[in-house]
Amino acid sequence: MFKMTFSQQKGVALLVVVILILAALVGVKDYRGSNGIKICVSKMDSIQSIPTPKVKDTFLIDINVISDKILPTHPLVTDTLSAKILRSRVRYGGFVNMEQMCILLHRDSLSLRAIERYIKFDTKALVRYQVNVDNAKLLAEHPYISKLFAKNIVEYREKNGAIKDFEELKNIKYFPKSKEKYLKYYIKFD
Repeated sequence: MFKMTFSQQKGVALLVVVILILAALVGVKDYRGSNGIKICVSKMDSIQSIPTPKVKDTFLIDINVISDKILPTHPLVTDTLSAKILRSRVRYGGFVNMEQMCILLHRDSLSLRAIERYIKFDTKALVRYQVNVDNAKLLAEHPYISKLFAKNIVEYREKNGAIKDFEELKNIKYFPKSKEKYLKYYIKFD
């Protein structure tokens, strides 16, 4: 068995730190798409080229309603990207806009930039949770709603009656302020 000296161990530790720093530098930056919506892209994307599609081969995708059979047939959507999009759509209940889609699928930002002009977002097709009806377990199934927040919603409802609007919901303990921008699309109060 190979034994390392203390100085060799320090060298390996330094190498690991350097690798972690380089990985952090690859990170994510902001980008405005052709439709003016801010999306995020990996810094590594800038050294790659975006494929130029033939317009006659492409078609418009309504990302929240397109079937799992049709999405992979789009010339700019690989089978892997299609699977990731569909998996995220099921988990989140659909996508609000390209910015959110890019945040959720940040490793595929180059592919998303290539297809962004062929995607539309029907927010009426999003899965919405009924804040005044659903139990804590069901509410907590959505990634933007923690178990603690879901429990507090139900307790608040039992104590104060129905929650009237999003502003009232924001005052409940453990409200996810960082997810406020998107959470409002996934809930309803009637």
